[in-house]
Amino acid sequence: MSYALHVVRAGDFVRSGPEGTFDLAQSCSVLEALAEALVARGIHKALLDVRRMRVEPPTTYTQLYNLARCFRDAGFGPKHRLAVLVSPDQHDKADFFALCASSRGWNAYAFDDFEEAFDWLAEETPIAP
Repeated sequence: MSYALHVVRAGDFVRSGPEGTFDLAQSCSVLEALAEALVARGIHKALLDVRRMRVEPPTTYTQLYNLARCFRDAGFGPKHRLAVLVSPDQHDKADFFALCASSRGWNAYAFDDFEEAFDWLAEETPIAP
C-alpha cells in the first residue's frame, strides 16, 4: 500500500531575527503556509522533524502553543495525523506541542524514534483525538 507522507524539517520553517534569535511570527507564517500546502494537496499525514532544531533562546511553551495553532489555522482536522520527531532531551516540549495540537481536534503525537513515528503514521485505523 502506498502512503502520502510529507516530512517538514525544522530548517523548513524556523526563522531567526537579526540578532539570531527565534522569530516566532515569521516561523508561524512559514509553518502555516507549509501546512496549508499539505491540506491543499490532500496530504493527511505529516512528520515534523525537529531533532536538530536549535534556537536561542529555546522556545517557550507559549511559542510552542502558537506553533501548534498554525496547523489548525491551516485546516488540519480529525482526519489528519502529525508525528513530531524530537531528540530525547526535547520530549517534554514535544509532548506539550502534541497536546496543544490534539486538543484542537486532530491527532498529534511526539516520538523520539523515526520508525515508531512512521508506523503510527502508516496505521489506517482511525484514532479518536
